[in-house]
Amino acid sequence: MARDQEVKALSDEYFDFFVETYPEIATSIGVHTYDGKLSSYERSSVDSRLRRLREFKKRSEECLVQGGLSVSASIDARLIASNCEVQILDIEKLLKPWADPILYIDMGLYGLFLLATRDVLPLEKRAHYFASRLKEFARVLTEARVNLENPPAVFTSTALGMLKGAGEFVDETVSYFASKVPRAKAELEANAGVCMKAIKESEEYIENELLPRSRGDFAIGREVFDTKLRVEHMLDTDTKALEKMGRELLGETKTKIELLSGRLYPKENWKDVIERIKENHPGRAELRKAYEEHMKKAKNFVLEKKLVPIPPGEELRVIDTPVFYRPILPYAAYLNPGPFDEKQEGLFFVTPVDTSAPEEIQNDQLKGHSYAGMVLCALHEAYPGHHLQLIHSNRVQSRLRHLCQSTVFAEGWALYCEQLMKEQGFYTSGDIELFQLKDVLWRAARVVVDVGLHSGTMTFEEAIEFLVSEALIERANAVAEVRRYTNTPSQPSSYAIGKELVLALREEEQRRLGPAFELRSFHERLLSSGTIPFRLVREEFEARE
Repeated sequence: MARDQEVKALSDEYFDFFVETYPEIATSIGVHTYDGKLSSYERSSVDSRLRRLREFKKRSEECLVQGGLSVSASIDARLIASNCEVQILDIEKLLKPWADPILYIDMGLYGLFLLATRDVLPLEKRAHYFASRLKEFARVLTEARVNLENPPAVFTSTALGMLKGAGEFVDETVSYFASKVPRAKAELEANAGVCMKAIKESEEYIENELLPRSRGDFAIGREVFDTKLRVEHMLDTDTKALEKMGRELLGETKTKIELLSGRLYPKENWKDVIERIKENHPGRAELRKAYEEHMKKAKNFVLEKKLVPIPPGEELRVIDTPVFYRPILPYAAYLNPGPFDEKQEGLFFVTPVDTSAPEEIQNDQLKGHSYAGMVLCALHEAYPGHHLQLIHSNRVQSRLRHLCQSTVFAEGWALYCEQLMKEQGFYTSGDIELFQLKDVLWRAARVVVDVGLHSGTMTFEEAIEFLVSEALIERANAVAEVRRYTNTPSQPSSYAIGKELVLALREEEQRRLGPAFELRSFHERLLSSGTIPFRLVREEFEARE
């Protein structure tokens, strides 16, 4: 179709603009043209970016109005419009460059971390790019000091916590690269000196100047939250309906837990049962090994049952969560390989116990890694969850779709996998089933907290207490969770919303096909559109029927 070519040309132009504007994201998807750079939030750069975003949004909307597009081209045009509007919202409504110190710290450390951990380029190139980004990070920290006006205190304290782990990471990585690439040693050490000076000065500035005057509100308000639901996630819902869904799911799941717990342990309260199960966990030194073993078991089960195709060449490596991410990642997390990188190796982060913390907090952290929870975490993050889904997503031909990642689809799929693996018999233990329901309870509580925090009806401390009392999250871990929620409005709700959307589509297909329904085929089709908003996945799914 001739009109499709217009969208393809626009998509290519937008892709090139995007990767040049956000070099660290370019690195993350496997585009290495800008590996020595980091994004700029200098005011003139932000103004120029806004102009370009409005232009791209207008042109994509014109393509849609004119019509005559295939389903695939229509989806790509809508993705451009949505992606542009989300970035405009971040700048103009959420005031990210002027109210979010985490933006700067995360951008710089993420860009450095990717070069340090992904061995997809020759060591010499990685060492050179890492040295260049050290100097760039110093620039970014200077931009932050110029731009930041009145951030929320929780953003500032979180940024400070992340920055305090940055020095150790820089020191260790510079030493590693310098030992492996002696020719790069002088450049690495010189730029590390510049970077470490900027880190130290920024720590002092944040602690002594920015934090005392950080009185901004992290709540984005119902109107902006509703806009995110409509534009970013393409959902037909609003804040009020979402909170209602979260509270209903919370109540329904509590009832299921009480019934199952009563059947398994009739003499105990279900909350006491959950707390007792949490006490069964590996020791501090065995965490990574235990996760690795559970992931292997999950992968073998997926292969044996033919639940989802596993593309050849994929790999998964388990590592400790980087020090600077531990203030916001209390348990575990996953980083997918770049779609344009030849090496398809995902990284699974495990947050180790903080041995400098009081014994009570260390015990709390270990309880977050119970054996029952590990089984679910391994399949949620790895097979058939995030890792496998994102490996499939990486194979999608549209370059544009690798820029537009939907948390509703990604998190919904991973939470759906916890139920899927129970249905298929991967785990039969009553304790693990209780934890699977507890995971649903946690995701329902996330919806309530997400809406409460950002509509201004729940304080930071109330959100922590809600997670502790309603979802039985350990307090030390709940603090880190809520820190993240304040900075990622609508993402915490993605899990519960997305799972319901996957299940609804599966049930429709089962009714439509009857005995001809085949689970593996359903999953393969579902995962073939990329990690895009579920509405668009459904459109392409139905167009292939």
